[in-house]
Amino acid sequence: MKIWFKIHKGDKLSAHTVVECADDLSAREFIEVVRQGCKAMDAPTPAVLNAHIDKFAKFGIARFYPDDFVEKVDFTRLDCEIMRYRKK
Repeated sequence: MKIWFKIHKGDKLSAHTVVECADDLSAREFIEVVRQGCKAMDAPTPAVLNAHIDKFAKFGIARFYPDDFVEKVDFTRLDCEIMRYRKK
């Protein structure tokens, strides 16, 4: 599967990247994919909590806000969501 990472500043998308990974992620693998996505965008890695993992597993999206980062960040939020394709 592909996971799309997006950094938002206010209502604008300021950076994004896509990371490919296995279809069935464990919690440890999800954390590693988040690290890869953040590294690709030159952004700090957030603290990934069980709530983030649960929401990603249930809804296919996890959102990280400035309070989820140890370092100070200059963006509003970081989203990571499963890229879904529509068949025509």
